[in-house]
Amino acid sequence: MNIPPIGDLEPHADVSEWLISPPHPIKSLLGHVVQFVFEGYLDDPRKSDFHRAIQNFLELDSSALTAVAPYVAQYCNEISYLCGDEELPQVSIEQPSDVWNYVQFGSELHVSRRTEGDDEDGIYFSLECNCDWEPEHGLVLVVRDGRAFTKVGPYDGHLTNSDAYADSRLKHMIFKSFRV
Repeated sequence: MNIPPIGDLEPHADVSEWLISPPHPIKSLLGHVVQFVFEGYLDDPRKSDFHRAIQNFLELDSSALTAVAPYVAQYCNEISYLCGDEELPQVSIEQPSDVWNYVQFGSELHVSRRTEGDDEDGIYFSLECNCDWEPEHGLVLVVRDGRAFTKVGPYDGHLTNSDAYADSRLKHMIFKSFRV
């Protein structure tokens, strides 16, 4: 199966229902190379939604990463505060963009449709990353419809914070603070 402009897809080695693309450099991730992993694409009746979201995502530039950096820096700062300096490697963030010095982008960008019947539904791109400040739960970066980062925080398997916390008041919240 071919999805322009990312090319021929093959079954994923770990999950036969998933499809995986050849490696692609991503502008919004500073040229980092990923493989797109499609979940639910084969049975989806509106594949054109995926195609449109992919095109949007490929057109995103690094300004999207700049825009989300303050939220990622907040996540880093909260983990540092909660764990204390002794437990974590030295992380020095003078400006939000410094946070990317401590992030290792993942290699598989998962693409799936969210269908909960509310205004957060859409095509989501989810990238699990390693980060120096949270080796256990890492960092997830989520983009909705290929347009902008819409969720950051520890990897929890959810595409939105409202889903992660079962709280509709968190709709459209990019980072959910751990502090009360």
